[in-house]
Amino acid sequence: MAGGVAILASDGLWDTFSNEEAVRFIRERLDEPHFGAKSIVLQSFYRGCPDNITVMVVKFKGKASEQ
Repeated sequence: MAGGVAILASDGLWDTFSNEEAVRFIRERLDEPHFGAKSIVLQSFYRGCPDNITVMVVKFKGKASEQ
């Protein structure tokens, strides 16, 4: 099993993304240089979020034998 992803964010992000949509958005960008927090914050802003947007993305690695 591959590692998982955790998204810790202020309510500004959740005003424009559902839980499932945010996870899907992050997973699609894990291999990009600026994956995660920066990308999803900008997308939330572009969607018109009027609130502050703070995001931290944590990527968990799988077991060493599975990498």
